[in-house]
Amino acid sequence: MSKDDVVEDSKLLEELEVKYGKMRRVTGTMGKWFSRSLKFFFDCDDEDREGCADKMFSSADLDTLIVYFVVKGQDGYQLRDSRFKNIYSQNLRRMIKHFQTVLEPSVRHGLQVGGLAYMECIGYGAVIEARVKQTISDISKIKRIVEEETGLKYQVTEEKDNSDVKILNPLEQGAKPISVAQVRISGNTLALYAPKDKTLEKPAVKSGPEWEKYLKSVAWKDAMSLTIREKYYGILVTFDADTTSFKVELNYPVEEEKLRKACHAVDESGTLQ
Repeated sequence: MSKDDVVEDSKLLEELEVKYGKMRRVTGTMGKWFSRSLKFFFDCDDEDREGCADKMFSSADLDTLIVYFVVKGQDGYQLRDSRFKNIYSQNLRRMIKHFQTVLEPSVRHGLQVGGLAYMECIGYGAVIEARVKQTISDISKIKRIVEEETGLKYQVTEEKDNSDVKILNPLEQGAKPISVAQVRISGNTLALYAPKDKTLEKPAVKSGPEWEKYLKSVAWKDAMSLTIREKYYGILVTFDADTTSFKVELNYPVEEEKLRKACHAVDESGTLQ
């Protein structure tokens, strides 16, 4: 992040009005400062505004994501916002990605129905709400919970050349089907992966018609997982394009209830193969 990365929100709004002309504001209060690299509006009284932006952006206490965007109507351009509750307990970075892949098309369509054209997302804001949560960081306890929920035995290993990454893989179980193929703990994220999807094969080259067809299939798999999200409320199941498997990402240290629900949500993804 460069020294000139953070500017006052008025500076950004001036730049937008050069691009679109005078805009009508249909938004709540925006943060006083804007980080260009993070596309993030925030308030901060400290001298180190870059550090303040980074701290808020990586906070695990996200309550609501605010999305700011420009629309065009019959009377000209407007600056608007939409707010999304963090029902899946994601961090800000993951929730922004969820907005871009899942929620933004719905926002675009809803505005179109109302006679407005969605022009661009200019940035994000956040409502941070510290919550006291009982969490687990002990790997042996996490291993025990996963084993209880799956009925399988797991072994803990470290990633080669990176001892900070912990991996739980199932031991050979004979005829017992594997529901959670791997648990991976890295940084502040705990991810549970289902077995590899046998109906999709990832193309060797990330371009061309085969790759486009593959990405459409990935999007379809994500859409299929909506039924699991509804059943296991608060657990976001997605289809991982790199591993070709369904996965659940949780904040680490992890809440026990969410870990148990995530095990069952990943197991449920087997019905979508």
